[in-house]
Amino acid sequence: MNMSARTKLETFEEVYNRKLTAAEAYANRPRKWMLYTLIVLIIVVMVSWSSSSIQFNGMTTTGSEVAKGVLHGVFNPDTKLLFGTGDTDVPYLLLQTVAIAVLGTLFGAILAIPFAFLAASNIMPKPISYLFRLLILLIIVIAGVGTFAFVHSIRTRRRQLYRLAYVDPLTNGDNFACFKEKLSHRGGDSGFYVALDLQDFKLINNTCGVAKGDETLLEVWKILQTGTHLGEFSAHINADRFILFLRDNDRCTLEPRLECLCQDISNLSTKLNIPKLFPLCGIYETADHKEIEQNYGKAVQAMYPIKGKRTRHYAFYDELDIKQLSEDRLMEDVFEDALKNGEFQLWYQPKVDPVTGNILGAEALIRWKRPDGTMLSPGKFIPLFEKNGNITTLDEYVFRTVCAQQQRWLQAGAKLYPISVNISRVSLYYSNVVDKYREILNSFRLDPKYVPLEITESATIDNSDISSLIEQFHEAGFTLLLDDFGSGYSSLSSLNVMHFDTIKLDKSLIDYIGDRNGEKLLLHITQLLQSFGMTITAEGVETSDQVEFLKNLHCDDIQGYYFSKPLPVNEFEDFVRKHTGL
Repeated sequence: MNMSARTKLETFEEVYNRKLTAAEAYANRPRKWMLYTLIVLIIVVMVSWSSSSIQFNGMTTTGSEVAKGVLHGVFNPDTKLLFGTGDTDVPYLLLQTVAIAVLGTLFGAILAIPFAFLAASNIMPKPISYLFRLLILLIIVIAGVGTFAFVHSIRTRRRQLYRLAYVDPLTNGDNFACFKEKLSHRGGDSGFYVALDLQDFKLINNTCGVAKGDETLLEVWKILQTGTHLGEFSAHINADRFILFLRDNDRCTLEPRLECLCQDISNLSTKLNIPKLFPLCGIYETADHKEIEQNYGKAVQAMYPIKGKRTRHYAFYDELDIKQLSEDRLMEDVFEDALKNGEFQLWYQPKVDPVTGNILGAEALIRWKRPDGTMLSPGKFIPLFEKNGNITTLDEYVFRTVCAQQQRWLQAGAKLYPISVNISRVSLYYSNVVDKYREILNSFRLDPKYVPLEITESATIDNSDISSLIEQFHEAGFTLLLDDFGSGYSSLSSLNVMHFDTIKLDKSLIDYIGDRNGEKLLLHITQLLQSFGMTITAEGVETSDQVEFLKNLHCDDIQGYYFSKPLPVNEFEDFVRKHTGL
């Protein structure tokens, strides 16, 4: 073999070996890519798993825990959720977005591996090789963007589902379902369930509009948010009902917090120019969070003794009289059936002329006779029905029944006397109360003077629109009596604004008779009222000395046991015959 041929052979071998080495390098490169891809994929899967764990367990997590590690966020029970309502946690979302983008890019790289083999080989011309490399890049980009868009759509859908399930539409905060989910992970942590209501909140909706009512609830929610600490929860249930879980050590630290919360809520009346807010809180202490709804129910029950009284803002469950609570629940359950079955009966207490002893009228008083013959006094059920709202239905029932009775007496040719009917303060809060009572009266074609209306003195204090209501009732032809005058809220100056036709002196004033200073007080009160042109009825008169004193004061009529106790309708008719000569 000559030199020239040997040189060519060596040159061929060198070229062959060089190309073989290059081919092996290209062949090994995808394997390295696959190894790198596998490692990064494992990392991305771990991050994605921890992400989904946080999203699922996020009910128990708070805060930007990314600096402490993503896994810490999974197991930290005191952190806020990072998905759904937690998508305000920017560091975590950036980490999650990068992870998704990397995952998509790697997915594209895997798809592009076959094209990478072809592009790395020398079996195709360079222009085609460049096109393959461009195709590889395009596949990677499309896969990355597509993966990101797909995962983003899933995240968006999950956020929407989360809002539907766990976010209150009015406050944009936690709803009761979210509250229960969070609290279910608390384990055996002891704390206080606090059920919060706004007493007579419907007045705001009725007088100021629903929009103002919603604004009020939103402001209350803000106060509750600022009043809760780390590891405590609050939620809006519905209407004016909220719930809190507070982790105070004992009542001594809890009560000042509740006082502060209630005071802040009450101050909203001035800020929003609305009727006075009076928050009520029922409190139940427990470390058992398995039956959260039952715990809330007990907190609600704790409010029962203070509802409608405006004397206390909060009460504890262990203060309840369980027996009384059961009786109240029974009365609530049978109320509607009792109305339909005629269990509520009207008794009549006569009003008598102190000089002649003749009857001048009567007051209709409600009694509840149960099917077993048990007679329930108003003191048993009236306070309960004022709390739960049934009193408005009962008020209308009494008024309608009196109208029907007066119509029967009129058709029988009997002389009619005014039979006064009480209207509770709750009924007076309804803007259509005058129209409703006028419609009932017109349906019986009665003169309104035969069914005068009694309004308690305490109702005039709580209702800022009472003067306007009095004028509306007068325009409808009704005679109005101020009941229980002198029972604790008396303001003589208000009589110049509230134009009642008759003032009923409370028994507490009548009991002053026999006391020198008390008699002077009665003398000046009656003289003042008579100078206003008002008639005077004395309630709770029980002795002849009281009758004689009231005669000297020229009291118009007397109501009390001295002349008669409340009577059922047949006995009242007998009383009328005896005291009118009919």
